[in-house]
Amino acid sequence: MALTGKALIAQGGGPTAVINQTLVGVVLEARKYQNITKVYGAVNGVQGIVNENFLDLTQETTHNLEQVALCPSSALCSTRVKPDEEFCKKIFKVLAIHDIRYFFYV
Repeated sequence: MALTGKALIAQGGGPTAVINQTLVGVVLEARKYQNITKVYGAVNGVQGIVNENFLDLTQETTHNLEQVALCPSSALCSTRVKPDEEFCKKIFKVLAIHDIRYFFYV
């Protein structure tokens, strides 16, 4: 049985031709599952998670998402931060506070 909660997507590394396509694919697919109550994007990758800098992508139109998928960039802004153990503990704490049960890192 799948857990009910929110999903979070973050982007890391350099922008590529497919990083936004992956982002959009995750958002569109997550919408199909009733147990996923919201889909957030973390602005600036894992740094955005610890700073709790989220965009609510749940209500974004399919048209707008498809336009984002065509752009070769990092729509959520990326980061090159390499999380250590302490950083990961902060991430898990934020995920728990916001009831984020599903995490996708592109």
